[in-house]
Amino acid sequence: MFPRYVFIRVLESKGLVIDNPNSQPLVCIKYNGSDYYNKKATRTQKGVEWWDQIFKFKIKDIEVDWMQIQLRDKNLKLFGSTWMGEIQLQVKDLKDGSVHDAWYPMGRSLWKVHSRNPRGYVHLVMRVTSSKFDRPFSDADQTLSIHEWESLGRPMPGFRFSNPNQYDFSSTNHYELIYPNIQDAKHTIKSNSVHILLNERHNNTVIEEMQKLNKVNCLHKGNFDSCTGKRFLVCVDGTESSRQAFENVLKLVTPNRDHIFFVTVRERVVSSSHYEEKSATILRHKVWRAAAGILSYYQERLENTHIDYTAAMPEGDDARTLICAMVKRYKIDVLVIGKHKPGEVRAKSRRFRSFQKYCQAKAKCSVMTF
Repeated sequence: MFPRYVFIRVLESKGLVIDNPNSQPLVCIKYNGSDYYNKKATRTQKGVEWWDQIFKFKIKDIEVDWMQIQLRDKNLKLFGSTWMGEIQLQVKDLKDGSVHDAWYPMGRSLWKVHSRNPRGYVHLVMRVTSSKFDRPFSDADQTLSIHEWESLGRPMPGFRFSNPNQYDFSSTNHYELIYPNIQDAKHTIKSNSVHILLNERHNNTVIEEMQKLNKVNCLHKGNFDSCTGKRFLVCVDGTESSRQAFENVLKLVTPNRDHIFFVTVRERVVSSSHYEEKSATILRHKVWRAAAGILSYYQERLENTHIDYTAAMPEGDDARTLICAMVKRYKIDVLVIGKHKPGEVRAKSRRFRSFQKYCQAKAKCSVMTF
């Protein structure tokens, strides 16, 4: 799956309630919450309500991602700014690829309660493209005035329920890659759980299918009992390091003799005590789909070879102990780990010891690190 990008052009504002002559209005855009690296703002100038700046964000999951667009007043503050109004938009409302030109009223957010009334309108032009080098607004030079927008009935993307039949529960073993790696999937799903549950409305039939798939821990089971050579277990999580480790293992494997296990561990992101059964099923299935998409790449890689393999995606609280347990259960000869390079994972592990050092100490087999 090729990455997609959302471009946001912040043009101007109208009808701002400005009480201070030193007001410096600006527009702040937060993508998927308050992550510092996904936060961008327009420049500030005294008394100026025209910015005409374009921002770009990389889409992680077009069905889940959302944007928080805030109108703020810098005033004379050295640090911080004063909230004036905001609007929250879903990226999936823009996935048709067309240019969305509209004025948006700056009001209250979904879960924060402010005493202030909406402080005016902001003019945004947005589009989703498949390349970060596109010129998304080259064919949309003419912009919509606020009077033209009102005459059209004030159309704008808004929150709406997703299609309950959006999942394809076919018999195929290949799934779409939604997230670049499993760590990013867990972080995004956990931080956006409120938005996911607000917009996911499924009937009982779909929920039952999700529950069945959540119990599936193996997408392909090879005949490892008849293996006459070595058994390799490769830990894959979607990062480039794990992919390089997998490619290096292919150079060591003897076709028709050796067997490869490649495993993506689904660490639990939700607690059943914090969510009802239906909500926990939806969030767990999001992680399941992410892990299945990662494993599908390696399935396609081995599809036309004579290498026997097993693709597993077990669920547990600690990936390290799960991997060591699989080494013992399936009598693995060589455990292969790709050491993460700087910037490949979102944050450091919450464990005292790293994944690599733990497996080197606990796994009862040879450990190779790339």
